[in-house]
Amino acid sequence: MADSGASPTSAEFVFRGTVRQLGASNLDVLNASDLTAVVHIEELLYSPAQFEHLVDNDVTVELRDEPPTLGEGDEAIFYTQSWLFGETLAVTEVSHEPVPPEAADAQVGRATGAWATWDERRIRERAAQADVILSGRVTDVRQPPALSALDAGATPGRRVSEHDPAWLEAVITVDRVV
Repeated sequence: MADSGASPTSAEFVFRGTVRQLGASNLDVLNASDLTAVVHIEELLYSPAQFEHLVDNDVTVELRDEPPTLGEGDEAIFYTQSWLFGETLAVTEVSHEPVPPEAADAQVGRATGAWATWDERRIRERAAQADVILSGRVTDVRQPPALSALDAGATPGRRVSEHDPAWLEAVITVDRVV
């Protein structure tokens, strides 16, 4: 894996792609540099829904390694963050894993498995911070009693803003304590 100093789990867009051209950009607003490459997306491994149409298309990747450790024709799993939007997409590389041709299927399986593990870990970490975890049904939603300092309307001299929370209280019938 390319040593970028960042964890691949910080990536929001992961795909298997082939480097088509180094030092290039296919986005009009982005000038090509030594660290940009046009990469053809072969397969999405982890993606926001709005990027699903990018399979079998080219994107511009700002590479992390200087000089780049990938060459034209190299296939890799790219862990990226979205960067620029235009006639196509530019992303910044968090890291990448080269995919040798004989190990492509195993590599892709390992990458997608890592994401499943990451999602599970995030859920476990969130649960570890909770005071209590319940399973149940919301039976009523209502206005709460005044929330003193949190209630913007109850603070004299303070202007109400669209950023103030609109608190509601949910009544839950608990089936079980997890």
